[in-house]
Amino acid sequence: MKLQILNLATKLSITNPKQTRLLCQYVFNLAKYDLNYDIRDRARFLRQLIMPATSDDKTPAGGGALAKHVKKIFLATKPAPVLESKFKGFCYVYIHFMIFTMVLVVFMTV
Repeated sequence: MKLQILNLATKLSITNPKQTRLLCQYVFNLAKYDLNYDIRDRARFLRQLIMPATSDDKTPAGGGALAKHVKKIFLATKPAPVLESKFKGFCYVYIHFMIFTMVLVVFMTV
């Protein structure tokens, strides 16, 4: 769940950085002190990717080549999931009794 919150903060920061900058900083600061090292590492990586530290000459110190493609990485179009029932093809009697008995579970394990 925490990784999903980090991803959401990242996507919000990419799409609307002016309004969500403080929210993203707050989420990344919370994640910095998390007990799970995966959360801490991901937060550190995403912070540098989304909000790179700037040096004195106003050039990004972090990010590099990935920072140029951040929209392609996080906001890529994905195909819609195909929802298909695992009970497709069974006769009506088994599907009808699926809710009331264990017939289908026993039938599938045999």
